Order: sequence, then structure tokens, then C-alpha cells
Amino acid sequence: MKHHLILKDLSVAIGTMEVLKKINLAISEYKITAIIGPSGCGKTTLLRTINRLIEEEKQVRVSGEVLFEGESIYQKPLVKLRKDIGLVFQQPTPFPMSIYNNLAYALKYHGVRDKVSLDKTIEAKLRLCGLYEEVADHLTMSALKLSGGQQQRLCIARSLCVGPKILLMDEPCSSLDIHNTKIIEDLIVNLSRDYTIVIVTHNLQQAKRIADCTAFILGGKLMEMSNTEAFFTNPQAEETKQYLQGLFG
Repeated sequence: MKHHLILKDLSVAIGTMEVLKKINLAISEYKITAIIGPSGCGKTTLLRTINRLIEEEKQVRVSGEVLFEGESIYQKPLVKLRKDIGLVFQQPTPFPMSIYNNLAYALKYHGVRDKVSLDKTIEAKLRLCGLYEEVADHLTMSALKLSGGQQQRLCIARSLCVGPKILLMDEPCSSLDIHNTKIIEDLIVNLSRDYTIVIVTHNLQQAKRIADCTAFILGGKLMEMSNTEAFFTNPQAEETKQYLQGLFG
């Protein structure tokens, strides 16, 4: 199994706070890896470090290695890295413009100008995210008028427009109801055929339902990682057992 992303002794400190502590993690290609753990354990920081968004924080120190396709992420131009490794946030973040222009903006930023190419890609990504039939007659409408679930699918479609290889997703369903959560989960499973996906989730049942592998972070340390069935049925670390039993978190 090919490892798409490898973290070696990754540590992150923000000011005087050590947020991640020597994380060693291998993310397999075309699989869904769930990162779980209590609030404040470092899950979101991990995602933000992988696509280098963490560097926009003040007083950040990062040590260790993050290898993407065998090459350090710090050897890649930042624009190229974020094209290859997309990030979908917890709260939907549509731009305050039309549905069409939300996707066109991302494409134009990366050099796509031809109207035919724009139209074709935008339709394809909206279809892939199950959104095209719902918005086909309203592409000029403000994206801010979409429902929360539709906005999140739009943001996923926008990320996919630029052709990423890895999709990082930070609690993508936390603000959604059960119906929209199911739609997003089905979409994530479908996308994993063509994309490597890392999803941070506080929802243990969600990790059980959709993840191939699950990793547990506690206090900035990786406590355990294994395939999801083994993780939930036979956890090895005592801390993992307690967390799964709901004893803390």
C-alpha cells in the first residue's frame, strides 16, 4: 500500500504551548484516515501544518518532517502545495459571490481562463458533489443563500476544481443535521476512490462508518493508529480504551 503522506517526528509549538509532540504517521493513498481525539488535542493544528496554513499563526515553530509523495512539503512552492493538498474547514466558507464564481475564482487563480473549460469543470465538480441538479438554474445566485449542507458541498467542489491529490477535512459535518451529514459522508466515501482523504472528526460513529484507518491524538501525542475495525474492536493503548468508553473527552 502506497503511503501518500508521511509525518516524521512532527512537532508544533505556538508561543510557549507545545501543540503537537513528535507525531509519526503514514497516510495511505486513496484511503480515508480519521483523526480523532478530545477538543484541544491538536487535530486541527495537524491539518493546518500539513498544508502549511499554520505558518500564518504568530510565533509558530515546526520541527520534524512532512513528506508528500516522498518530498518535503517545504521544498514545494506554497501555491503548488495548496493546490495538491486541499483543506475544507469546519464551517462552510463560500466566497460572497455567485455559486458559479466561487468555483471559477479557484480555477482562474490557477490559470484557467477559457470559458468552455471553466463551464465544463464547474459542472463536473458540482455533479461530483451531488449539487449540480440542485443549483443548475441558479448559478448566478449568491452562494451565501445556499443551505449549510449545500454550502459545504460547494466548498468541497471548489477544493476539487484545482485537482488536489489529498483532501484534508476539518470536522466537515459538525454544523450539519443528520440528513446533510449522511450526504457529506457518502460523498467522502465516493471521493476516496480518486483522492486521499484525511478527516478530523469528533464523531466516533462517523469515523467507524467511513474511515479505513483511525488515529487517536491525546495531548498532542499520537496514542494509536490502526485500521478502523481493529481500532474500535481491539484498541491497544489504555488511553484509547478510556476515550472510546467515554471516560473523558
